[in-house]
Amino acid sequence: MTCGQWKLAQEIGRGAYGVVYRAIGSAGECAAVKVCRRDAVGDECYERELRGAKLFRSIPPQEGLVRMRDLVETDWGFYTVLDLADDEFDGSSDGYRPKTLARVIAGEKALPLKECVKLAISLANGLSALQRHHLLHRDIK
Repeated sequence: MTCGQWKLAQEIGRGAYGVVYRAIGSAGECAAVKVCRRDAVGDECYERELRGAKLFRSIPPQEGLVRMRDLVETDWGFYTVLDLADDEFDGSSDGYRPKTLARVIAGEKALPLKECVKLAISLANGLSALQRHHLLHRDIK
């Protein structure tokens, strides 16, 4: 299955408003492609999700937010192309494994204080940017 130039290679997430895939572009680069189908979520939810995606796209790139590369509307819905923010393999086409906090601290008792502070600041910056643009993320990880 494809979305424009993006070949959808592997499902990596699923939520109330769509499915996220690891995708490979025509030049071999990897990205996350979120697919939102109107028939899967209904008109009201679809319009809310599309409005939120358009608002998110208008936010300038900054710490704490994943960069949205593209937003494409189609006859069946829309899809967004985003950077793979948490790929342990750094976007290689060999595979994908999410970089989770559980994996980062595996074998450790706790994350070092300096790393905790760094993560907290990045998260706060991202949430602050969303708030300034009147957006709310319902699934913060």
